Amino acid sequence: MLNLGIGFGLYNKRGYRWHDYFLFANGENGFLYDFSRADALFQEATGITPAGVDQNAGLALDVSKWGGKTLAQVLAGQPELITNGNFDANVSGWSAQGSGGTTFSWVSGAMQIVRSGSTSGLPGQTIATVAGRFYWMTAKNNGPGAATWRVGGANAVSIASGATVTRIIAANGASTLHEFWPSTDPGTVAIDVVSVKEIPGNHASQATSGARPVLKAGGLTRYDASDDNLLTTCVPGVEMTLALKFNASLENRILMGSRVSSNQQSYLALSISKLLGAGVGNQAASVITGGPDISGITVVGVLVYNAVTVTLYLNGVAVYTGARSGTANTTIPIMVGALNNNGLAASFASVDIYQALAINRALTPAEVLKLTNAWSY
Repeated sequence: MLNLGIGFGLYNKRGYRWHDYFLFANGENGFLYDFSRADALFQEATGITPAGVDQNAGLALDVSKWGGKTLAQVLAGQPELITNGNFDANVSGWSAQGSGGTTFSWVSGAMQIVRSGSTSGLPGQTIATVAGRFYWMTAKNNGPGAATWRVGGANAVSIASGATVTRIIAANGASTLHEFWPSTDPGTVAIDVVSVKEIPGNHASQATSGARPVLKAGGLTRYDASDDNLLTTCVPGVEMTLALKFNASLENRILMGSRVSSNQQSYLALSISKLLGAGVGNQAASVITGGPDISGITVVGVLVYNAVTVTLYLNGVAVYTGARSGTANTTIPIMVGALNNNGLAASFASVDIYQALAINRALTPAEVLKLTNAWSY
C-alpha cells in the first residue's frame, strides 16, 4: 500500500485501539461493510448461509451501528416484534386468516396446525415493519410433517419436520404478515420459537446470483467488471463521506456510488488515467482526481464533500481539493462495485474491496487519517 501513515491515530493515550465504527457514535446515518466478518456476510440475499472463501456474497450486513458486537449480540438487544412466539401457555396474538380448512390450537408448548381441505383459516400475525429495512426471523417446526411459512403474503419458506430455519428479509411495506400451515393436505405441524427482529443499519444485497461478488481469502470481495454489485439502502446527502479499502485493475470504472444524472452524482472511481477519482455534482473523475497510478495496488481512498468543497484523500493524504459544483445526488441509493445510475447498475469495476464506508457528514482530515490507519493495521 502507498504512503500509509501507520502508527498515527490507532490508539488513544490510554492504549485503546480506535475503530472505524467510532465514526458513527453520535447516530450518524450511512454504512460500514467489513468483508472479513463471517457473521456479516451471506451467500444469499436472504441470509441463509454464511459466505465462505470462493463463495458468492449476496448479502453484506452494515456493522456501523453494532459498536463492535457480533450479530448474535446485536439481535439479543433488539426488541422482539412477534407476539407470543414461544407459545408458553397459549396461542394468543395469533388469529385465523379467513375461515375453514385449517385449524390451530395450543398443544404442549407449541402451536399445532391441522390442515384439511384447503389453506384457509391459517394462523397469522401482522407486525409493523419499515419498507427497505432488514429483519432477522426464525421459526422451529416440531413436526410431524413439513411446514410452510409465508412472509408478507408472497415469500414462502419451507421448514422440514424437526428443523429450525432462519432468514433475513427486506420489508416491502409498512406491515408484514406471517402465516404458517402444513405443507401437505391433510397434514399436521407444531410451530414453536417464532422470532422476528430488525437488524439495524443500511445493508447491501444482490438478488441475482450471477451478479454477486465472490468472497476471497484475506477478507475481500471480488467484483468481475461485468455485472457484480451490491445495492445498499443508503442514499447520499448534501454532505457526505465515501471510503473504500480496495485494489482495482480496470480504469474508468466506478468503485462505489450513485447518481441521478451527470449533474447529480456521488461516487469513487479508478479514473481513466488509473488515478483515484471521484464524481460529485456535475464534476466527474476527469476533474476530481489525483495522486499516482494506483492500478493493482491496495489503497484507501476517501471522498469528502460538503455544500462548498470536495476533497479526495489517498492513503490519508489529500490529493485533490476544490470547489464543489452542481447538485449532489440525494435520491438514488449507493451501489458497491459499480454505479447505481438512476436505478440501473453501470460502469462495473474490476476490484477487490476489503471495507466500504459511507457516512452523512464530512469527515475531518484527522478522522480520515484515523480511518486510513485503522484499515491498514
